Amino acid sequence: IDDVSDFFFFLKEGLKQGAELPQEYLIPSHYINAIRELYNYERRYRDVVTLAEKVLENHRTVDKLVIREIRYWMCLALARLRDSRFYQEVRELGEIEREFVYGFYYRLIGKYENAVQCLIRVLEMKPDHYRAKSELVQSYLNSQQYEKAYSLARENYLIDKNNPYNLYSFIRCLISIKDTTNKDEIIRLIYELGKSSQP
Repeated sequence: IDDVSDFFFFLKEGLKQGAELPQEYLIPSHYINAIRELYNYERRYRDVVTLAEKVLENHRTVDKLVIREIRYWMCLALARLRDSRFYQEVRELGEIEREFVYGFYYRLIGKYENAVQCLIRVLEMKPDHYRAKSELVQSYLNSQQYEKAYSLARENYLIDKNNPYNLYSFIRCLISIKDTTNKDEIIRLIYELGKSSQP
């Protein structure tokens, strides 16, 4: 290993593969980065839970903020896995995170009205909660409440025009509200979506 960054990369990859690593070299960011990558990029939700459990077993020696973030990712993974432990673990989150994760879970299992209620509560407590806005758009779209989804989808798109999820949601809204004056905008957005999905 040539330098520190290579060493840290080795540690993170080792954690992702479940290797037993010397604790004296591990810092909280190694765990958080490994868990985020497993969840966001590799979609290895069972491995997220396994690694999170390993950290939570030693929670007395780990900072509370780190524990809170790791439990958050664990709850998202449990929600995706439809694992019954979700209900136990989600109780340990703070109020905003708990409401958001419940909203996420309800959307995944098709209880869109419950999802909407949770996500609106999140936005009442924290109006700039970006992920809650995205989840709320999806919940509205999935329950065919296109008019309600439209303004939020547009806002999300304007905040991050390069995000393909925002683009796709906004396009779905424009198509679904059947406003023929939006035809040119829809064509432009579809072109942007095509560009954003290219490697």
